[in-house]
Amino acid sequence: MSRLAYVCIGAGGHVRPSLRTMRELSARGHDVVYLVPEGFRELVESGGSGWRGYRSTLLAVPPRRVDGFDGGDLPLHLATEIDCALPQLERELADLEPELVLVDAFTHAGWLAALELGLPTLRVDTSYVLSDEYDYFDDVAAGRVPGRISTEAAVEELECTLRRLADCRSWTAPSFAELRRWQGVGCLCFVTRAMHPHSDRFGERVCFVGAGFDPDGIEDRRCEAAGMLRARKRERPLVYVSFGTVFTYQPAVYEMCLEVFGRREVDLVVATGVGSQELGWLDIPDNAQVVSFAPQPELLRHADLFISHGGMGAVMESTWFGVPTIFVPQYPEQWISAGRCEELGIGVRIDRRQLSIASLDGAAERLLGNPRVEAACRLQARCARAEGGYRRAADYVERFMGGGLRRS
Repeated sequence: MSRLAYVCIGAGGHVRPSLRTMRELSARGHDVVYLVPEGFRELVESGGSGWRGYRSTLLAVPPRRVDGFDGGDLPLHLATEIDCALPQLERELADLEPELVLVDAFTHAGWLAALELGLPTLRVDTSYVLSDEYDYFDDVAAGRVPGRISTEAAVEELECTLRRLADCRSWTAPSFAELRRWQGVGCLCFVTRAMHPHSDRFGERVCFVGAGFDPDGIEDRRCEAAGMLRARKRERPLVYVSFGTVFTYQPAVYEMCLEVFGRREVDLVVATGVGSQELGWLDIPDNAQVVSFAPQPELLRHADLFISHGGMGAVMESTWFGVPTIFVPQYPEQWISAGRCEELGIGVRIDRRQLSIASLDGAAERLLGNPRVEAACRLQARCARAEGGYRRAADYVERFMGGGLRRS
């Protein structure tokens, strides 16, 4: 039996895509231990993995109040997190002595800890692979994608922190670009090749597997909105609204959705991510249900239209189920994903600064019941399922452990 450590930040969009793969590896006889903050302990242990916690500074402020994102100070947050998490992860990994460390690409302290201990690492990307072949930070800096990622002062602070930490360790301090483009001996990516920009540049160095969830494990009874799903008129389209786990506080968007779809012959489910008492002022029409939580795969299996911020988990799941999507991106990466879906004919992107009743209604008119959109969604769903999902991901990890990938 081999021991695997999975190091990840405490964010649902980074933890959840890997869960079914790690469960599969556990079923194959491997000892899988997650190193992830306390808030995800129950989730990872319920899948059969072990858990060890570490204190994290990322997402320390309740994320539901985020309305859009100014990423200029992102390097400062990374500096604080690495300074805090690195010694903790070094101690945990030294104690675990895993044969392989799977490291979430955004968990830079995990990569540096494994580097210090001489442990082999496999990079895991739940979104775009940042590398010399492609780095959307460059697109943002050049103005090709709206938003901000960093400022010169914030980058300098991060690199100063890295130099200080490197002074008493065996590795050389990376630059900000080198930090985000770090490489293990392989890379597992929970995105489809069709969705990833310039995926042809990576060759076989990256294993694209698409959505990592298990569609056969979906149970409608787990969903808060299950009552509506069972009771609703099946001839009416189902519209589902969710802005994930970080960009959830969107009262203006929810209000517009309730107005636009409240007057249509549809069933509407809005997952707000906040307590219902905080949005008690919303005027909820008879055909709508507002819930704080509704597991996406369960809803998307039934949905005819999805309104989303465009987080990669949402994109992969809606693609898998062939659901056209209206995107209101909040972050540069989401802007890119929404644009790619628009190119593929499976979605419409609306600039959040230009969102209105008219633009939302117009996007719904373009997507709902459109035969060309439905055909494009079916095509991308077939492509997504052909990527192999969690089983192929588990096979790839075992190839690495078996020496099938070049170690460096």
